[in-house]
Amino acid sequence: MDAFSLWKLEPHLLTLTTLLSESDDKQVWRGVYDDEVVAVKKLQRHATTGPTWAKFVNEIHLMMRLDSPNIIAMYGLVWSVPDDGNLHLVFEFMDRGILLLINHAI
Repeated sequence: MDAFSLWKLEPHLLTLTTLLSESDDKQVWRGVYDDEVVAVKKLQRHATTGPTWAKFVNEIHLMMRLDSPNIIAMYGLVWSVPDDGNLHLVFEFMDRGILLLINHAI
């Protein structure tokens, strides 16, 4: 978690507002962090060990290294959210939806 501490955001500033997507092992939420609308990805409780957890951690490490105006920005990580305790990956929110669908509509 040492590398993660550089990206740690304040848990009390994060509110999850709307569940956007859910699978067997993860959820994506629309939320608010410090008065800014964000997207939040988090693992389901049962998926916080084993290969799913390792894949999630690898995704986080990859996102930490990416910095481009052409990709969604990762703002940071939140853990120790009250009543949750899960690790949350906080991203820039795209309010127009999925880029693939937008491109096909043009």
